[in-house]
Amino acid sequence: MLRAVDHVQLGEGEAALIAVPARVAALEAEITAALAAYHAQHPEEPGAAPVALRHLMAERPPIPFFDATVDRMAEARRLTRAAGRLAAPGHVVRFSDMEERLWRRIEPLLEEGGIRPPRVRELAAEIGVDHKPVETLLKRAARMGLLAPVAGNRFFPPAAIERLLEYARAAAAESPDGLFTAQAFKDRTGIGRNVAIEVLEYFDKTGLTRREGEARRVLER
Repeated sequence: MLRAVDHVQLGEGEAALIAVPARVAALEAEITAALAAYHAQHPEEPGAAPVALRHLMAERPPIPFFDATVDRMAEARRLTRAAGRLAAPGHVVRFSDMEERLWRRIEPLLEEGGIRPPRVRELAAEIGVDHKPVETLLKRAARMGLLAPVAGNRFFPPAAIERLLEYARAAAAESPDGLFTAQAFKDRTGIGRNVAIEVLEYFDKTGLTRREGEARRVLER
């Protein structure tokens, strides 16, 4: 019976939704317009969190319908999704000229730091500027996906995060149950305990690891 009715299936399995094509097309247009509005209001942002985007819409669609339509648009590349944010295809965030000059001085220091990047005030002292603009720039770079905001005063380049994740994988591989402790991670990386905890909490928050009691499991995503 359903096959005889013009419809769009969103998703698969028991969670799949069935909708009228015109309604799906209308919602896609609304999402596209909301993204354009968000980019106009926040040009410095790499994208909108789904909840923020949905709140921009005059008639907020049901969350399952909204999420399924976003998935459909992402699969068709009518929007992009990265680090939990949605963006219009081709949307690019750039530094201002002043920010770019400051970034060129800071980026090499972060890269040289490896898995022990300098803290905000250390970076500022190294290049001889106040820490406030450095902190603002690092937060901006994190929103752009250039850095991982592990802690309020510590930002890691992506290569350092990947290297630390490899250490976590190696520590987990030594355990029969695939779990590793903060102590095992600290010992393997050689970084201080406080920094190790900050890194692991960042991993938990971003879905790279999952806390299980006093240990953690690496999530392969």
